[in-house]
Amino acid sequence: MISKLPLLTFLIACLALGLQIIHPKTATPPHRETAYERVMRTRTLHCGYALWPVSEEIDPNTKQLKGVVPDFTEALGQKLGLKIEWTEEVVWGQQAEALATGKIDAMCTTDGPYVYTAATVLDYTEPMAYFPEYIYGRENAAPILNIDTLNTLDITFSAIEGDISLAMAMDSFPKAHRLELPGSDDPSLIMVNIVDKKADVTITDPLTIDHFNRNNKKKLKKLYDQPMGVINMSFSVGKGEGDLLQMLNQGFLLLQGLGISDQILNKYDPEHKLFYRPVQRWTDQNPSRAISRAK
Repeated sequence: MISKLPLLTFLIACLALGLQIIHPKTATPPHRETAYERVMRTRTLHCGYALWPVSEEIDPNTKQLKGVVPDFTEALGQKLGLKIEWTEEVVWGQQAEALATGKIDAMCTTDGPYVYTAATVLDYTEPMAYFPEYIYGRENAAPILNIDTLNTLDITFSAIEGDISLAMAMDSFPKAHRLELPGSDDPSLIMVNIVDKKADVTITDPLTIDHFNRNNKKKLKKLYDQPMGVINMSFSVGKGEGDLLQMLNQGFLLLQGLGISDQILNKYDPEHKLFYRPVQRWTDQNPSRAISRAK
């Protein structure tokens, strides 16, 4: 009698092949390089930047970036052994889109978040410092005794898209009018609109106002003594880029611990009036012993 085993084996093999065709194995997607892996491979941090007076601006003579953030970032790169490449200017409010392209690894700028919902799509580093945000108006304007008087249709806030000047005005003064500038406009126009009487007030930081007042005959002044809020001066990275975030945080803390961060901030704010400094995470048990600051 002819054995039926070879035929049975053949049928089973055909059945198995048919099942594989019907239910093919799911292909493993190729590994997508993370921003941290890219930085380590190239030994370069590709930075996005957003222009703002004193914080981050183009030197008209050298055409190079200058300001608080570039000084801090270059010091950070030196300590971490990374080259800093200023890759792309990013319009305020478009940080998430710029990071998603992979052309930049981090937004090396003073990113708050200045648009509150950005915290759902971006992660933020330790702050290099903090910006207190005050209400400013024309030099001859009366001080504000009751903040609620600004929440009326008679008041116009000057603001720019993608910035805290707009987010806070919308949040705290929803009834007031807003004169909104595109995120690509020169930030100084926020203040120009007030001195030109196109708007009444704005919400911004002392560094921005100090720069404007030093460069303009018509000046602005603080109208309300209490800050409307305090905003982090942080870098931002794409959501889920934990390794890169951790590396940057360690670098930020290193610059603070070595005193380098204070040296940079003191260059732009020697009287400690424009920034809030981070609180140190240690206490010297011997007050008479000064901590040596690294150069």
